[in-house]
Amino acid sequence: MNSARRKSRGGMLLFEVMLATAIFCLVGIALSDGLGRAAGSMRRANRENQVRLGLASHLAEAEALPVQLGLRQEKADAEGVAYEREWKAVRLVGRDKTVLPNLYLLTVRARWNDHGEENVEEAAVRLYRPQS
Repeated sequence: MNSARRKSRGGMLLFEVMLATAIFCLVGIALSDGLGRAAGSMRRANRENQVRLGLASHLAEAEALPVQLGLRQEKADAEGVAYEREWKAVRLVGRDKTVLPNLYLLTVRARWNDHGEENVEEAAVRLYRPQS
């Protein structure tokens, strides 16, 4: 009787170990997937932050240069981000129907690919540049 009880307990112990191992593996897979997604989100957030800093830098640089109407594209940087600057003349009419000259819209765009997905971010500023 004691021997039959041991065999039954031995089979139950094996089942419990297999069940615990399966639960441990499922929890490990779920944690791994969650950590992978979190790391991907952090990479994307860091990339977008770098792009925004680059936009601010390109915008400040373009503001210091003379107005060049039209679109000007630049080569992609080491990170694979391509910037472009676009100057447009802005037509602003006052209340007395006079056109206010020398107003411009400066737009800087950044384009990059992130795992096959095209991303575009832009910054724009309106500037008054009197003719000297």
